Amino acid sequence: QSQVHDGKDDKIAEPEQSISAHKQEIESLKRKAEDLEVQLQNEREEKRRCIELEKKSAAENKTLRSQLENIQREVEFLKGEAGFQKAEAQSWRERVSRLEEQNARLRQRVQDVQHIVI
Repeated sequence: QSQVHDGKDDKIAEPEQSISAHKQEIESLKRKAEDLEVQLQNEREEKRRCIELEKKSAAENKTLRSQLENIQREVEFLKGEAGFQKAEAQSWRERVSRLEEQNARLRQRVQDVQHIVI
């Protein structure tokens, strides 16, 4: 009993192997697509966090800028006050100096008058 091999079984096996290979490739592509979907979700979440941080940072920056401007105004005011106080102090020094000069002249006149009277 010899069997004649006509190749029909090989022809049937080839498409089944091809279908199996395609199914494996499809499953592999599905897994890659799922992985890419997860990666995309992660990237979207990271982008959302970055946007939130940028907004928060911008708000903090605005607050800090406002505080800095207030400090600068205060410094300018204090410089003005210091300048005013310095000018006022100089004015008082000049007044004291004039009064001391007048006092010295009056003392001299008193001494002169005392010498005349004596």
